[in-house]
Amino acid sequence: MRQIATINVSALTQNGDAQSFDYTDAFGRPAKGLLLRWAGELRAFRNLCPHWSMPLDADTGEFFDANKSALLCKMHGARFDPANGECIMGPCEGDRLEALQVEVSDDGNTATIRRGRTLSF
Repeated sequence: MRQIATINVSALTQNGDAQSFDYTDAFGRPAKGLLLRWAGELRAFRNLCPHWSMPLDADTGEFFDANKSALLCKMHGARFDPANGECIMGPCEGDRLEALQVEVSDDGNTATIRRGRTLSF
């Protein structure tokens, strides 16, 4: 698995904390990623709604709904399960965000993001 980003995660302490990052996809194109803390773990996804290929946050940096219970696409209101990226409501229901692999450093302050799925579907 190819490393695509290394991120300081010291600010992602609470459930629902999230931040975006930039990387280059497998075809050499610029891409956006999303790193979040959910259920005590760090998870990463490509920041791209499967419905219309737009960043979930519309470049606002806000990824969750008001209750911080689901990731929210700002364009069409699709909601995604933060645990696995599955669209649970909206025009892309049943589709998933592209998962990225997360490896946390021994001190817990840095995450290395790699292409590839960490979740089995």
